[in-house]
Amino acid sequence: KEKCEKTVAEIAEKLVEEADDSVAVFNGLARSRQCLVWLDGRESLGDEQFQQFGGKSVGFVKVPAGGYKGFSLSGRAAASKKTEMPDIVTTKYYSVRLDKDGLMKQITTRPGNQLLRTDEYLGGEIRARINKKWVDNRTAECTYYTGSVCDIVERSTKLGSIPLSERYYFFKNQPYIKVELEFDFDKNEVGYMWFDQTKINVYYPTGGVNVYQDIPFGYVEARQGRPLFCTNWLYCGGLVYVNRGTVKHWVRNGVIANVIGWGSNHFTNRLHWDWVNSTQYDIRLDRKQKIEYFLIPAGDFDGNKIVQQVQDITSPVLVCPGTGERSYYQVEDKNLSITSIYPKQDKVWVRGYRLPGKDASPYHDWEIFNSPIRNLD
Repeated sequence: KEKCEKTVAEIAEKLVEEADDSVAVFNGLARSRQCLVWLDGRESLGDEQFQQFGGKSVGFVKVPAGGYKGFSLSGRAAASKKTEMPDIVTTKYYSVRLDKDGLMKQITTRPGNQLLRTDEYLGGEIRARINKKWVDNRTAECTYYTGSVCDIVERSTKLGSIPLSERYYFFKNQPYIKVELEFDFDKNEVGYMWFDQTKINVYYPTGGVNVYQDIPFGYVEARQGRPLFCTNWLYCGGLVYVNRGTVKHWVRNGVIANVIGWGSNHFTNRLHWDWVNSTQYDIRLDRKQKIEYFLIPAGDFDGNKIVQQVQDITSPVLVCPGTGERSYYQVEDKNLSITSIYPKQDKVWVRGYRLPGKDASPYHDWEIFNSPIRNLD
């Protein structure tokens, strides 16, 4: 990963105009978008609002399709203000009711749809089976920050004996929530290999019945009570859960669960196998591990809209020194979802699929394309 990022950065620096007091933000999508940007220190870009937090600053800038745009460094990021945690966090697209320890009691969309049913679980609750006991993250020390870009809930707790830090970013003018979890493992054994509910799971209890998930080149209706391997996202009850690498999920009675991890030196239910007791295997959980995910309070299901929102969130953003503005490629057709862009025969080629009409069957024969980008318009 580091080698790939270094190579991409070296290429990017050759495309931009040199400038000591500016940076260029690159957008690889074939459409323009608002890019989430993290910078060091108190830096901000141009006249855009940036907010300082945790030694970095965060903000959003609009970048043209398939290209980059330069912004001057101004160093005017506003500080995050520590304040008393409110009962309700309100943004342009949703509001969140918090419990006294900072987990979510309710998520309400702008039209007024309530997405959570918190009779058994709270939104963001983490549970696991450790040393034959059920443990959770319900109790925590909380700190609340407010600012021009986002409000932030910072939680410090333990999952059993495992230190756990949590951060929830409620962006004020974007339709999603970003969550960061950091576990500090020390050769911990957690859960049972054959029983997902005993592993470390993040829960969001919706009142939904219908479940949808993405797959390579599309999305399908899924079933509750089954293991679900979602490429990027899962929808139930108006809420979209966007994983960033923890792809295993399950849904039961509308409760979304994302399997974060498990660890043990016993990893089979076939106890007569001699290798179960071998000492060369050690798959216990160890060292600091950071997990990220996003939430989109979507309301009614619109798979095509969700596909584009998730792409906006998950597609990489590159920042490097330089200035100027350039768009190398663009696809105007909003019904096309681009999954890969690459050079071939001195042309820009794209791979992807056509999004279905709203009256299509829930199980689609997806039209997949692979062609020069100009042939699509």
